[in-house]
Amino acid sequence: MKTTKIMISIIFFLGLFISAVNVNAIPTVEDITTQPAQPTPLSTIKVIATITGENIISVNLTVAECDESLCYVSHSNIVMSLNEDSKYEAELTLKDDRNRADHIQYQFIINDNGTEYTFSDDSWKTYFLITNNNDNQNTDNNDNTPGFELIILLVAVFISLIFLKRKR
Repeated sequence: MKTTKIMISIIFFLGLFISAVNVNAIPTVEDITTQPAQPTPLSTIKVIATITGENIISVNLTVAECDESLCYVSHSNIVMSLNEDSKYEAELTLKDDRNRADHIQYQFIINDNGTEYTFSDDSWKTYFLITNNNDNQNTDNNDNTPGFELIILLVAVFISLIFLKRKR
């Protein structure tokens, strides 16, 4: 009888001890969206991330603008503000003046109760809206219109006719 009371007491205090210990779950980045969904180079965008965690103190964002072979960090450690329940957002202006970047990649640094977690994933990409805008190129390109070649052809035909008349 006495051992049963001791066992029940041990189980009770063990359960009380386990429930008193705060188990802190690792925060997770669940979703990333941008406004606009397909930005253009050098535009201003808003990055919205759904991040869950129990004791998140701060969220910082690092943005890299990438082409098919190279990424360079255009913004580092941007402080994200808590907008709604678990939604953090930051606004930034893209800087790729090379006009070669075709997508953006993200890295999040989350301070959860004094512990920093870094999250990045190759699948977290936002692709640029590709337009056929030739702002930086010469728009006087007449590759598909007859022009100088036609004059050369007419001169060649005219010279050929002169040579044929002289031989007769």
